[in-house]
Order: sequence, then C-alpha cells, then structure tokens
Amino acid sequence: MRNGTYDGKSSQQQTRPTKRQSEARSTPGHRAQVPSRLLSLDVIRGIALCGIAFPNVISLWRIDPDSRQDNAAWLTQELLAHQRFFPVFTFLFGVGFSMITASARRKGANEAAVLARRLGTLPVLGLIHKTFQPGEALTVYAVCALVLLEPLTFIRLDLRRKVALLLGVVLTAVGTYFGGVLLVPGLLLLGFAAAEFGFPPLLDQDPRPARRMLLVTLPLALILSWFQYVDRIHSGFSFVSALAGLAVAVSWVCLIYVLLRSPLRSALGTMFSPLGRMALTNYLGATIILLVSRPMIGLPAENPDANEALFLLAFSVVLLMLLVQWVFSHIWLRKFSQGPLEYLWRRVTWMGSFQRGGSTT
Repeated sequence: MRNGTYDGKSSQQQTRPTKRQSEARSTPGHRAQVPSRLLSLDVIRGIALCGIAFPNVISLWRIDPDSRQDNAAWLTQELLAHQRFFPVFTFLFGVGFSMITASARRKGANEAAVLARRLGTLPVLGLIHKTFQPGEALTVYAVCALVLLEPLTFIRLDLRRKVALLLGVVLTAVGTYFGGVLLVPGLLLLGFAAAEFGFPPLLDQDPRPARRMLLVTLPLALILSWFQYVDRIHSGFSFVSALAGLAVAVSWVCLIYVLLRSPLRSALGTMFSPLGRMALTNYLGATIILLVSRPMIGLPAENPDANEALFLLAFSVVLLMLLVQWVFSHIWLRKFSQGPLEYLWRRVTWMGSFQRGGSTT
C-alpha cells in the first residue's frame, strides 16, 4: 500500500509469511490462515457498505412509493440493492469473528473471553443505533454470535469448522424460506466456517473457483430476479426475494474476486478498501448523516406517497454521502491504521489479554 492506495500487487506479495508461518504451513493438516488484512475482504466489505445504504435511506427517511408496481426508482433498488448486500455484510461479520479467535490462539489469549468481549460491545452500539434506525443489525449480530459462535470456541478446531458449516447450511436454508433477519444466524455461521477452512486467502490468490461459481450463480440470479420482478407487488422479505438476494450476492462477490486478479485490482482497492476498513464507523455514521440531511432538505417526517423524484433525491444524497465518507476514510487511514470506532472496538476486545505483537482485527 502506497500513500493510502493499493499498488496492485497480489495479496501473496503483500502479506509475505514469516519463517515460523512458513514452517507451520509445511506441517500436515495445516489449514490456510486468514491474514489480519486482505484486500479482497476490505473491497467486498466496502461495496457491501455502499449497497446497504440505499435500502437504509428508504427506512430512515420513511418513504414508501405510491405504487410499487410502477415506481421504477423503488423497483430498481429492490432488484439491485435490497437483500443483495446485507447477506454479504453479515457473512463478513462471521469471517471477522473467526479471525478474532485465530488471533487469540496465536497470541496465547483465551478465545472464549476475547470473542465474548468482542461481541459484548455490539449490543451497546446496536441499542443506541436502534433508537435512530429501527432496522439496525448490530444487536442481532451480537445475540446470534453469542448463542451460536461463542460455544464453538469450546470445541476442538477440527470439529469446530465442520459444526459451523453444517449448522450454517441448515439455518441459512431455514432463513431463506422466511427471509429478512432470519438469514443472519446461518450467514454468520457460514462466514465463520469459511474463515475456519481458510477460504478467503485461497480465493484471494486463485479466483478460478469464484469464476466457476459465477457461471452457475449469475444465470440463477437473473432468473430469480425476474420472478421477483413479475411478483413485484409482494417484493420484500419473501422467499423469492431472499433467494434472489442470495444468488445476486454470491454472484457479485465472485465477480469481485475475479476482477481483483485483473488490471482493475488497484482501482477497486482505491475505491472501496478505505470504506471497508472503516465499515463500522461508516455504517453508524451513515445513519447520522441521512437523518440530519432529511430536515435540511425540508422533507416531512413521513412520506407515504413518495414519487420517483423523491427516491432519486434520496439516492443522490446517498451517493454524495458515500463520496464524503470515502474522502474522510482515505484521509483518516493515511494517519491511522483503523477507524475511530474500529480502534475502540479493538481496545475493548483485547482488554486484559496478553498480546505478543502483530495486528489484531
């Protein structure tokens, strides 16, 4: 990384293993470790953060279309944004929780205690956030992770990832049927399992599995999105909407992995990595910005008959907000390694734990 931007080198070059890590990787049964910082994860997290801002402004501004069948602006976000980025954001939280337990093991700290402190902070932030954003997800993440992920820290490693994968598949299938927040438990477990199996660094270095997956999920995403469009009057947290959302989410993530091994790697890193590295700060900050912007524009408290012009105005405000957040993140990360809330969260996570150098997540 040079002057806050990525130079396009592969993650393998950017995170050169130490002698001890190289020796560990040569031992039988060793699984790939997720480095403390992967460009691909930062970029994907940044894109997901941008995507969820569009459905969130509708909730925060309390705007509903006068006709769901005819409002093109509302329908566009429904097919391109709603439930298309939230699953990835949730999945990445699971990946992050796995990285924390792996970091605790490397540092000789108690996994259960470290993860508990990590998760214990989220409900505090979530409850404050929920006062302003009824659809906030941090509290749900914390509760689900405490119930499902915390007990996994008491299971031996070789069994832990298998249990997480099995439960993740089952709960995601159940959550897809009902849609909405019920997707969270399964996706957290799948993200945790993916990191435990070492998939993120492998995909970062070799996009061929992502390319093959894209050939399957992209046609499926288009077909399911068409069915959602046909039944658009019921579009929302329905089974078809949830299924289409997952298919689109997997497709765009696979596409990003492929593009990150192309000449676009540096541009994608510059555009989205700063937002992804400060995802918590930007996620909560977006709520403040969008709430403050509504009365400044002169909108009423509720807009039950919003027309396309109002939706386009809302989306324009979101784009401007994301630009401001990108500039802020870019400047901040030139001086600091983490965002302000990310730093505080890290401090609480490792409070009282013995650290032996290295970065924590």
